Amino acid sequence: MKCDGLSYQKYINKGLNIFFLFGPEVVLKNNAKDDIRVHLAAQGFVEKKIVKDKEIDRLDKVITESIGCNLFASKIIIEISHTKGKIPESIQSIADMDYVRSRDDIAIIIDSHVDKVGSSLKWFKKMEEIALIIESKKLKSFEEKIWLKQQLSFIDSSKRSDLVNKISPTIAKRVSTAAVSPSLIPT
Repeated sequence: MKCDGLSYQKYINKGLNIFFLFGPEVVLKNNAKDDIRVHLAAQGFVEKKIVKDKEIDRLDKVITESIGCNLFASKIIIEISHTKGKIPESIQSIADMDYVRSRDDIAIIIDSHVDKVGSSLKWFKKMEEIALIIESKKLKSFEEKIWLKQQLSFIDSSKRSDLVNKISPTIAKRVSTAAVSPSLIPT
Protein backbone atom coordinates (compact mmCIF):
# COMPACT_ATOMS: atom_id res chain seq x y z
CA MET A 1 0.00 0.00 0.00
CA LYS A 2 1.43 3.36 -1.02
CA CYS A 3 0.55 6.75 0.40
CA ASP A 4 2.09 10.19 0.74
CA GLY A 5 3.87 11.71 3.69
CA LEU A 6 0.80 13.70 4.75
CA SER A 7 -1.79 10.89 4.75
CA TYR A 8 0.02 7.87 6.20
CA GLN A 9 -1.85 8.16 9.53
CA LYS A 10 -4.96 6.74 7.82
CA TYR A 11 -3.09 3.56 6.89
CA ILE A 12 -0.72 2.97 9.80
CA ASN A 13 -3.26 0.73 11.61
CA LYS A 14 -3.87 -1.62 8.68
CA GLY A 15 -1.91 -4.49 10.23
CA LEU A 16 1.25 -4.10 8.17
CA ASN A 17 4.61 -4.53 9.89
CA ILE A 18 6.87 -3.43 7.04
CA PHE A 19 7.28 0.27 6.32
CA PHE A 20 9.27 1.77 3.44
CA LEU A 21 9.93 5.52 3.55
CA PHE A 22 11.49 7.56 0.77
CA GLY A 23 11.38 11.02 -0.76
CA PRO A 24 13.12 14.38 -0.45
CA GLU A 25 11.07 15.81 2.45
CA VAL A 26 13.18 14.67 5.43
CA VAL A 27 10.94 16.29 8.03
CA LEU A 28 7.94 14.29 6.83
CA LYS A 29 9.95 11.05 6.80
CA ASN A 30 11.18 11.65 10.35
CA ASN A 31 7.67 12.50 11.50
CA ALA A 32 6.32 9.30 9.91
CA LYS A 33 9.12 7.25 11.48
CA ASP A 34 8.31 8.65 14.92
CA ASP A 35 4.61 7.84 14.49
CA ILE A 36 5.43 4.32 13.26
CA ARG A 37 7.61 3.72 16.33
CA VAL A 38 4.81 4.89 18.63
CA HIS A 39 2.33 2.65 16.79
CA LEU A 40 4.64 -0.36 17.02
CA ALA A 41 5.36 0.28 20.71
CA ALA A 42 1.60 0.21 21.33
CA GLN A 43 1.58 -3.18 19.57
CA GLY A 44 4.19 -4.50 22.02
CA PHE A 45 7.38 -4.05 19.99
CA VAL A 46 10.12 -3.38 22.54
CA GLU A 47 13.47 -4.43 21.03
CA LYS A 48 15.19 -2.60 18.19
CA LYS A 49 18.01 -3.51 15.82
CA ILE A 50 19.49 -0.77 13.64
CA VAL A 51 20.99 -1.76 10.30
CA LYS A 52 23.33 0.78 8.69
CA ASP A 53 24.68 0.86 5.11
CA LYS A 54 27.67 -1.36 5.92
CA GLU A 55 25.34 -4.21 6.99
CA ILE A 56 22.73 -3.86 4.25
CA ASP A 57 24.49 -6.34 1.93
CA ARG A 58 23.93 -9.08 4.52
CA LEU A 59 20.42 -7.96 5.45
CA ASP A 60 18.83 -11.40 5.15
CA LYS A 61 21.35 -12.78 7.65
CA VAL A 62 20.84 -9.84 10.02
CA ILE A 63 17.06 -10.38 9.94
CA THR A 64 17.40 -14.15 10.48
CA GLU A 65 19.80 -13.62 13.39
CA SER A 66 17.49 -11.02 14.94
CA ILE A 67 14.60 -13.45 14.83
CA GLY A 68 16.73 -16.32 16.15
CA CYS A 69 18.29 -14.31 18.99
CA ASN A 70 14.93 -13.21 20.27
CA LEU A 71 15.21 -15.04 23.64
CA PHE A 72 12.04 -13.99 25.38
CA ALA A 73 9.73 -14.02 22.36
CA SER A 74 9.59 -10.25 22.40
CA LYS A 75 8.66 -8.29 19.34
CA ILE A 76 11.56 -6.66 17.49
CA ILE A 77 11.83 -3.67 15.15
CA ILE A 78 14.54 -3.74 12.52
CA GLU A 79 15.33 -0.22 11.34
CA ILE A 80 17.22 -0.09 8.07
CA SER A 81 19.01 3.16 7.31
CA HIS A 82 19.81 3.36 3.59
CA THR A 83 21.84 6.56 3.14
CA LYS A 84 23.72 6.18 -0.15
CA GLY A 85 23.42 4.77 -3.62
CA LYS A 86 20.42 3.16 -5.27
CA ILE A 87 18.14 0.70 -3.51
CA PRO A 88 20.26 -2.42 -2.94
CA GLU A 89 19.10 -5.91 -3.90
CA SER A 90 18.99 -6.91 -0.24
CA ILE A 91 16.26 -4.33 0.47
CA GLN A 92 14.44 -5.17 -2.74
CA SER A 93 14.34 -8.84 -1.72
CA ILE A 94 12.52 -8.24 1.58
CA ALA A 95 9.21 -8.76 -0.23
CA ASP A 96 10.37 -12.28 -1.14
CA MET A 97 11.32 -13.25 2.42
CA ASP A 98 8.44 -15.51 3.41
CA TYR A 99 9.78 -15.87 6.94
CA VAL A 100 9.38 -12.11 7.41
CA ARG A 101 5.92 -11.78 5.88
CA SER A 102 4.48 -14.61 7.95
CA ARG A 103 5.61 -13.33 11.36
CA ASP A 104 3.86 -10.86 13.59
CA ASP A 105 6.78 -10.50 16.02
CA ILE A 106 9.00 -8.60 13.60
CA ALA A 107 8.57 -5.14 12.11
CA ILE A 108 10.83 -3.54 9.54
CA ILE A 109 11.24 0.19 8.95
CA ILE A 110 13.26 1.07 5.84
CA ASP A 111 14.35 4.70 5.68
CA SER A 112 15.84 5.34 2.26
CA HIS A 113 17.53 8.51 1.08
CA VAL A 114 16.27 8.12 -2.51
CA ASP A 115 13.91 10.81 -3.76
CA LYS A 116 11.99 8.68 -6.26
CA VAL A 117 11.29 5.00 -6.86
CA GLY A 118 9.66 3.65 -10.01
CA SER A 119 6.30 2.22 -9.07
CA SER A 120 6.38 -0.08 -12.08
CA LEU A 121 9.45 -1.95 -10.84
CA LYS A 122 8.80 -5.60 -10.02
CA TRP A 123 10.22 -5.43 -6.48
CA PHE A 124 8.25 -2.25 -5.75
CA LYS A 125 4.97 -3.89 -6.77
CA LYS A 126 5.74 -6.84 -4.47
CA MET A 127 6.61 -4.43 -1.67
CA GLU A 128 3.28 -2.62 -2.13
CA GLU A 129 1.47 -5.88 -1.33
CA ILE A 130 3.14 -6.39 2.05
CA ALA A 131 4.27 -2.95 3.22
CA LEU A 132 3.10 0.56 3.88
CA ILE A 133 5.13 2.67 1.46
CA ILE A 134 5.31 6.33 2.42
CA GLU A 135 6.53 8.77 -0.20
CA SER A 136 7.49 12.12 1.31
CA LYS A 137 7.37 14.52 -1.61
CA LYS A 138 8.51 18.13 -1.38
CA LEU A 139 5.62 20.12 0.02
CA LYS A 140 3.97 23.02 -1.75
CA SER A 141 3.51 26.16 0.36
CA PHE A 142 -0.17 25.44 1.10
CA GLU A 143 0.73 21.86 2.11
CA GLU A 144 3.43 23.20 4.44
CA LYS A 145 0.78 25.33 6.12
CA ILE A 146 -1.55 22.34 6.54
CA TRP A 147 1.26 20.22 7.97
CA LEU A 148 2.38 23.02 10.29
CA LYS A 149 -1.19 23.50 11.49
CA GLN A 150 -1.36 19.79 12.35
CA GLN A 151 1.92 20.01 14.26
CA LEU A 152 0.60 22.94 16.28
CA SER A 153 -2.56 21.13 17.35
CA PHE A 154 -1.65 21.73 21.01
CA ILE A 155 -2.28 25.48 20.50
CA ASP A 156 -5.76 26.96 20.77
CA SER A 157 -7.44 26.76 17.34
CA SER A 158 -8.35 30.47 17.35
CA LYS A 159 -4.64 31.39 17.51
CA ARG A 160 -3.26 28.56 15.36
CA SER A 161 -3.99 30.02 11.88
CA ASP A 162 -2.40 33.35 12.75
CA LEU A 163 0.67 31.59 14.14
CA VAL A 164 0.95 29.39 11.03
CA ASN A 165 0.87 32.48 8.81
CA LYS A 166 3.69 34.04 10.86
CA ILE A 167 5.85 30.92 11.02
CA SER A 168 5.49 29.46 7.50
CA PRO A 169 7.55 32.14 5.66
CA THR A 170 10.39 31.56 8.13
CA ILE A 171 10.25 27.81 7.55
CA ALA A 172 10.24 28.23 3.77
CA LYS A 173 13.26 30.53 3.99
CA ARG A 174 15.20 28.08 6.21
CA VAL A 175 14.36 25.13 3.98
CA SER A 176 15.55 26.95 0.85
CA THR A 177 18.68 28.05 2.71
CA ALA A 178 19.30 24.46 3.85
CA ALA A 179 19.03 23.26 0.26
CA VAL A 180 21.84 25.65 -0.66
CA SER A 181 24.05 25.05 2.39
CA PRO A 182 23.10 23.39 5.66
CA SER A 183 25.81 25.37 7.45
CA LEU A 184 23.93 28.61 6.73
CA ILE A 185 20.92 27.64 8.85
CA PRO A 186 20.70 29.80 11.96
CA THR A 187 20.42 27.82 15.21
